[in-house]
Amino acid sequence: VLNSLDYGIPQDRERLFVVGFKKSFIFDKLGYASLIEIEKINLQLIIELKKEKSSSLEKFNWFSWPVNPLYTNARGRFPWPQRTPYGGNPTKPDDLPNSLLVQDVVFTSSIENLPNQNDVFKAYSDKFNIIDEGDITGKSFKRLHRWRFSPTAAYGNNEVHLHPYKPRRLSVREVMRIQSVPDKFELPDNMTLSSKFKTISNGVPVVLAKEIAQSISNFIE
Repeated sequence: VLNSLDYGIPQDRERLFVVGFKKSFIFDKLGYASLIEIEKINLQLIIELKKEKSSSLEKFNWFSWPVNPLYTNARGRFPWPQRTPYGGNPTKPDDLPNSLLVQDVVFTSSIENLPNQNDVFKAYSDKFNIIDEGDITGKSFKRLHRWRFSPTAAYGNNEVHLHPYKPRRLSVREVMRIQSVPDKFELPDNMTLSSKFKTISNGVPVVLAKEIAQSISNFIE
């Protein structure tokens, strides 16, 4: 289970990733000895899983998953601010990595002229002016905190994410930035707004996908 927050992405998003290779590929690329060793590790892992000794499973991990020491365990490692009354102007805390703060990554002045920035649901609720900045405890409405990371970008089941200090939902472009999608990419006009948000929600953060791809490349080389 990897969390995109641990890779410099301003989003608390845990997802299960599985990597596997054909036996024939391992044999051709790494040789018979490596294939047998990996099979032994996998067999022992199955035995340990049956014993439910999950705390001892790391030693059976034959694949080197990517690690970024700058952000490892970021959720519990840094002094994140909690909630601020809506309409306030919270001071930026010290000792927080800028790359994990939505204000520094997502809500910059450069976003205003980018494609998909005006793609936003116009529906309005009185809650837009009530919910505290950083209050993500609600089942439906969650407001981002400018000096924190975003909760998981998953906009289904009536979940609505609000701009930290504006009375509106997030735009498509803002969500794309939360998913670390480069600004040069855009979603076409002929997609419905709902489809755009669903497409983004179902994606893997670009930076994390690249990290995993690099680890796979390192393994097979």
